[in-house]
Amino acid sequence: MGLSKHRRLRRREEFRKVLKDGKRARDHLLSITAVDSDNPDAEPRYGFAIPKRVGNAVTRNRIKRRLRAIVNNTDHPRGWDFVIYAYPTAADASSQELSESVSRLVKRLKNGTRRRRTR
Repeated sequence: MGLSKHRRLRRREEFRKVLKDGKRARDHLLSITAVDSDNPDAEPRYGFAIPKRVGNAVTRNRIKRRLRAIVNNTDHPRGWDFVIYAYPTAADASSQELSESVSRLVKRLKNGTRRRRTR
């Protein structure tokens, strides 16, 4: 079963608010942007952005379904809104890899830490 309507970002303004005001963490598969919502006790809400460069419609919808299942079965911080953006490498990733990526990035956002790049 997918995410219920009250757990999804559906309007353009909601996506824009998260992307404009939120904190971002990313890796080679995903980029997650998160912002505190207006209601701190509300269930977390999610929006998904899967660009055309990831693949055809079948591939993009498969990634969305897998990500929805992952966030539906995960306990994320209450009162946050998330936008999950998939990179083209996500098309070849397993569900386990996507799940680990989501968990790692949300944990990084929750702790407010950023991974430093090494040269």
